[in-house]
Amino acid sequence: MSNFEEPIPMSGPKLLTNERKVLWKNVCMLGEEKREFILEMSTTRHRFYIVALDLEIVKYHVIELFR
Repeated sequence: MSNFEEPIPMSGPKLLTNERKVLWKNVCMLGEEKREFILEMSTTRHRFYIVALDLEIVKYHVIELFR
């Protein structure tokens, strides 16, 4: 598993910059099925991101907000 101070590496159509600063990252069990996710909250100068990586199906969920 990667260092918890480094952003989650991304692949796919929505690529986020690796220059974002990680504020919080942890492994969590979510949903009724209790699936395992890595959750990350990170920022850049103008944006705040919430990234959830589903470890079972290796799918990213990204919420991008303006600061």
